[in-house]
Amino acid sequence: MKFTSSACTNRGLVREKNEDAMIAITSGSTDSTDSTNSTDSTGNNIWFLETVHMHDTITFSERALFSVCDGLGGEDAGELASAFVCSQLGTLFDLLTTKHSQTASFEQIAAPFFSDINRRLIAETAKSGFKRSGTTAAGIWLQENDFYTFNIGDSRIYHYTASDNAFKQLTRDHTEAQLLVEIGILKTSDARRHPASRFLTRFIGDNQDGLECQVDYLGPLPMHIGDYLILMTDGVYEMCDEALIHSAFTSSASVSQIASLIKGEILTNGANDNFTFILLKKEA
Repeated sequence: MKFTSSACTNRGLVREKNEDAMIAITSGSTDSTDSTNSTDSTGNNIWFLETVHMHDTITFSERALFSVCDGLGGEDAGELASAFVCSQLGTLFDLLTTKHSQTASFEQIAAPFFSDINRRLIAETAKSGFKRSGTTAAGIWLQENDFYTFNIGDSRIYHYTASDNAFKQLTRDHTEAQLLVEIGILKTSDARRHPASRFLTRFIGDNQDGLECQVDYLGPLPMHIGDYLILMTDGVYEMCDEALIHSAFTSSASVSQIASLIKGEILTNGANDNFTFILLKKEA
């Protein structure tokens, strides 16, 4: 399999700092325009991306894990929470590489990992003297011709399928606004700008009521030639219309050109929040 990926993380035009973070971990043949990536002890290629302005193109084969995290601005040290979770995902990559499809399912491997990360983030937050810290997380695990997703919070993953020109949100927002939609009080079209959309019902770092970290999982889902995946924090979909992204995927533009288009649209519309996205396309 061959994929091309382009990514961007940006402080935006209003916020003083970037509390988003993202990471890409790949194995097998990799070609990148970025010279700052590193290689771990097992030979995996790792891009840990938390710079204010980053734009990269990666072509890779075999397995890969991508994730975006959005540190909670209303909590203490949101940028530390998002960076902490991203920095730990190499461990999940190794677990999935050695155990997935052999002894355990994707969820059976990922669920205890995220429960442990949740407990460790709570402990690290207390040790650092902060009252509470948290982050969203949305990610994908690519293996052979399939992919799997995980998400908690309001960061999203969309899948474009070339065969039927369909653009679909795969993840469910964990917000109070989404709960209002599900019980019929609020329309989906109104949820994005409703005040309740700012309140998360789930996130990593949450220890209210002693609840375990509740992450949603999907997969396996097929990935065909010409298909796209896009992972994004809320700073993207609040400033860039889904229709524009869908239209770009149907065009002849390269992955890098589409990423530039999305970034430009967000900045043109005011970029009132940090924004981060990762684009992936399956190539022939």
